[in-house]
Amino acid sequence: MNFLAHFFLAYPHKGHIVGNFIADFVKGKKYLNYPQDIQEGIIMHRKIDTFTDTHPTVKQSIKKIREEQGKFSPVVIDMFYDYFLAAYWENHSPKIKLETFTFEIFQVLDQYSTLFPERVQAFYPYMKNGNWLLRYATVRGIGSSLKGLYKRTGGISNMHLGEQTLRNYYKELKADFEAFFPELEQYVHTIKN
Repeated sequence: MNFLAHFFLAYPHKGHIVGNFIADFVKGKKYLNYPQDIQEGIIMHRKIDTFTDTHPTVKQSIKKIREEQGKFSPVVIDMFYDYFLAAYWENHSPKIKLETFTFEIFQVLDQYSTLFPERVQAFYPYMKNGNWLLRYATVRGIGSSLKGLYKRTGGISNMHLGEQTLRNYYKELKADFEAFFPELEQYVHTIKN
């Protein structure tokens, strides 16, 4: 799962939101340098990633696009699943609009931005100003985000073709997401309690 799903699963707990956001940039036991609630968010993020990476439905999605996306297929699927969450937001979060949710998330992140690791501090202003989370809600928007990732790989991926890959496998990947995401939500419910 990518940023949007992690925020969705951590919401409304501020520390968990922040921990989920920075987790990929906090290696090993360095999470212990953060306040307790952010530590919990980092651990939560790691558990979500493990659950997702080992889930048969996610593996099935990755396999579908491997010919087009190669070794970056898991990253692309993470992005596609965020797209499906954003595009069909009302199915998962009928009480709050995506626009309102993203506004609230950025308010929380702004409050804690001094705690972000350096790499996160470097990209966060671009993420906020471009509202990446809202951009995920369209095929073109997710394609644009994947083109950005393509540049960061130095052009060794096919992520710049991600929009077409999503169109090619749209129905199957949407079905995979709809089968998987409720299981992930249930899993997160069990680890929160």
